[in-house]
Amino acid sequence: MFNLGAVIIVFAFLLVIILLAVQLCRMPYLSDGKPRIRLNYILLALFAGIFGLHDFYAGYKFRGMLALLLTLTFFGMFISAIMALSDIVNVTHDASGVKMKEYGE
Repeated sequence: MFNLGAVIIVFAFLLVIILLAVQLCRMPYLSDGKPRIRLNYILLALFAGIFGLHDFYAGYKFRGMLALLLTLTFFGMFISAIMALSDIVNVTHDASGVKMKEYGE
């Protein structure tokens, strides 16, 4: 029923992705000191929030990888969408503590 070679290749690919994600999360977020634009953050969360792109934009690499991994399952997409909607309301600073620039500032 299943092709064993294809299954092994898929698991090896997922293992490589997970190992790369762990290495990425270990790297510290180095902000350039410029504030991120909150409107960009909100738009990323609305349109690509289930993939965690808004978290990567703000430097929250672990949360971004978690959202990206959650989208691999159908139920995880709903959890990731709820995380994105709560981030729109709650996140006002990037990962290094720099306040995001509001619209019109």
